[in-house]
Amino acid sequence: MPSPVIAVLAGPIGSGKTTCLLAQAARDRRIGGVVSPQEGATRWFRDLRDLAAVPMDASAEAGDDVMQVVGRFRFRASAFRWAAVRMEDALGDERLSTIVIDEVGPLEMRGLGFAPWLPGWIALHAPRLLLVVRDDAIDDIAARFGFLPDRRAG
Repeated sequence: MPSPVIAVLAGPIGSGKTTCLLAQAARDRRIGGVVSPQEGATRWFRDLRDLAAVPMDASAEAGDDVMQVVGRFRFRASAFRWAAVRMEDALGDERLSTIVIDEVGPLEMRGLGFAPWLPGWIALHAPRLLLVVRDDAIDDIAARFGFLPDRRAG
């Protein structure tokens, strides 16, 4: 069976990928999913449909809720579960033509972050997915999750 083709919005860190998607989703109600903007010192998961949000960052006291430490960053497992529920809701909404996952990166390469859900989402919804990926990680992410990237300018 051939690998599915998935749209990928790529660019370097801080190039405006998330900001662009927030603006586009505000203009086009057929876009759903979750983005991960940094607002001040905090990184959030934000639902593109209703703009509800939860902080991704974990404090040193988060205990069992810490999913992974990447450099100086600590991420909350409960935030990823919240985002996955929001993604499932968006994927079930047939009015949405594009479902954004921001971002697929180092956590997913380690089997964390969205990795538990990605294979199923790709298998069932590839034509509607738009993955946000750092430009230097596209090929590794595509190989890890078994899809062909349709690169879109970042």
